[in-house]
Amino acid sequence: SLDSAISFQIVQSLDGFEKKWLNPDFERFGRMLDKAFKPNDNWTVIETSTNAKRWLLYVSSPTRPGSFFSFDIETKKAQFLINRRPDLKSNAVTDAQRVTYIARDGRYLVGYFTPSNRGRNAPLIVMPHGGPVARDYLDFNGYAQFLAFKGYHVFQPQFRGGGGRGQSFEQAGHGEWGRAMQTDIEDGVNALAQQGLYNDAAPRSIFGISYGGYAALAGASLTPESYRCAISVNGVSDLPLTFEQYNPSDAWDREALKVWKERIGDPETELEQLKAVSPIHNIDRITASILLIHGDSDSIVFPIQSDRMNEALERAGKSVRYHKLEGQGHYIYNEDERVNVLVYINNFLMACMPPTPVQPTLAE
Repeated sequence: SLDSAISFQIVQSLDGFEKKWLNPDFERFGRMLDKAFKPNDNWTVIETSTNAKRWLLYVSSPTRPGSFFSFDIETKKAQFLINRRPDLKSNAVTDAQRVTYIARDGRYLVGYFTPSNRGRNAPLIVMPHGGPVARDYLDFNGYAQFLAFKGYHVFQPQFRGGGGRGQSFEQAGHGEWGRAMQTDIEDGVNALAQQGLYNDAAPRSIFGISYGGYAALAGASLTPESYRCAISVNGVSDLPLTFEQYNPSDAWDREALKVWKERIGDPETELEQLKAVSPIHNIDRITASILLIHGDSDSIVFPIQSDRMNEALERAGKSVRYHKLEGQGHYIYNEDERVNVLVYINNFLMACMPPTPVQPTLAE
């Protein structure tokens, strides 16, 4: 088996994954593979032969959606097998880079920037991750590459409260939904401009899934001057409403309530504070066009979050589009539906914040 034969652990590093080998012989082969692949390649062992002499490797990077290789430890040769996306050509992807910055309270943060091929003046899409106890890596991200290909810069801020940087970093986000977690995102955007990666005179929008959907709507409602468009997929709009989907008489739900009260706040004692950072309770401040997408079978963030947000936006006369995904849950696994989501996003952005036109060359 993989555990007994290879004996290594995958641990999270600042940007990707690194391996802690428990077997010095296999570590030597692992170091060989580190040198053989490109510096930005992330590779891992998926499976081995029974005697562990042949390894099945999975390799990905910001510009590589995923490839499989076989590695023979006797011949010390790795052989390419297949790409996950053979249709995706090298000229359709853009290499991402790590951006470091300091938040307004002095906290050290990182983010990932995928540039448009249309120059510094291209519009920006800020893409906060879900979770929020999750994170992005310097690795392939289909949404980021799609948006960059369409002509947008993409920024993925790694705000406090996320995962992969230790318990203290995660706990720094407790009670900070719509507050420090949100200003971490804004500080990252400012850093992009200061570092010359993005022209802050160009328009920007915000797009996220799950917690990222909340952050997108929070950006539109708490800092309305910052974003022209906001896209929320399976996102939260009303923090107090989130707690109503749990049954206190159920043991599992009680534990979930305990966790979310610690991370978000207690609606019994902090109701007004939670409303203050809930997009649905700040509708009047929204000036951006809003796109809502939600799976009608989502059991993690109930679709009522987007249903009510859509109704409130329409009542207030705001610009909103809403697509409800039939039969889809919180994670959209159906490939056709994933394509539909990209179509909805693309059509919305083309109307709300079209990309910078491609400048013709002299030959044209």
